[in-house]
Amino acid sequence: MIVIRSGPWEEYGVAEGLRLSAAMLGMDQPPLMVFLDAGVECLRPQAIKNPAALDYLRASSDLGEVRVFSESLEERGIKAEELDHYFAALPLNIEELVGLMVECRSVVVF
Repeated sequence: MIVIRSGPWEEYGVAEGLRLSAAMLGMDQPPLMVFLDAGVECLRPQAIKNPAALDYLRASSDLGEVRVFSESLEERGIKAEELDHYFAALPLNIEELVGLMVECRSVVVF
């Protein structure tokens, strides 16, 4: 699981997380990406300016799974409908997040 907590303005952290997700695709390991805290801002339309990072996110959403933490959306007053529909980010609550973390062999946070 790759957790993105950094906002799009923290380009280095986000780019590294997205680069790791692309590397996982190259190893036939579809990534599970979870965006929470300021990271939910990365899923807004045109939030990621780095073309390579945007390509990594698109590929990861096409071949992996993208989830967004509902509480983080609520804290920022963002509705799921305001996110870029291309990424098809599915909302999850705290119980689902904990369950996914338990299932994963590793969790990396950016």
